[in-house]
Amino acid sequence: RSSEDSVHSGSRIGQLPICFDADREAAVARAHEQFRWFGGGWKVNAELPSTAGFAAATQFVRAEDVAESISCGPDVDAHVAAARPFAEAGFTHLALVQIGGAPQHQQPFVTGIEAIPRFGEHCRVVFLRNSFLVEGDLPPDVTGHLISGDALAADPNVSDNQVFLEFDACRFDPRFGSHAFPGTHIANPSTPGVWAFHQADWNGLPLDQALNLPANHSALRRVVVLVF
Repeated sequence: RSSEDSVHSGSRIGQLPICFDADREAAVARAHEQFRWFGGGWKVNAELPSTAGFAAATQFVRAEDVAESISCGPDVDAHVAAARPFAEAGFTHLALVQIGGAPQHQQPFVTGIEAIPRFGEHCRVVFLRNSFLVEGDLPPDVTGHLISGDALAADPNVSDNQVFLEFDACRFDPRFGSHAFPGTHIANPSTPGVWAFHQADWNGLPLDQALNLPANHSALRRVVVLVF
């Protein structure tokens, strides 16, 4: 549902609970423990006077019931599939509600992204206080980027592919861009659109070491990089 302001601006804002965890069973158990009340709906939940009321109203909700309605586990494709109906229904913004606020649950949620819009899309994503980490050891000769872009080859049938990616107060894996791993960068902002980094923690790296910016700045004529 959109507010009056978002109606006038053309925005449609949705909200989707998910429960990310490297262990799917743990994610389902946590969603069942903390979010099983979702099935009652607003008309029921608004009338419950206390936590005891919520517990009584949801006592027969099973973990498998929650798992059928809330995307749980480490499979990013499953979370994307859960979000897709919002895009198909015309929503312009979607807020993901991670069930479970402990850092060990949220930090692994994004372990690297690749921004490649297709089919004339305008892709807008805002990451707020996310931690971008790669689990495990990195080989010393590793190359690549924690956040990758794509220059997008020209396609006469597709036009105006763009991204708007905003990273607000995010932390990044300190190994990327460091002298120990010279073949890496934190981000490769080459997909057309806007890449905005606000209060980013670059782990003490200079900007040209954290980001893979081409020496020929004309290559960035369709890319805007904002650091503030």
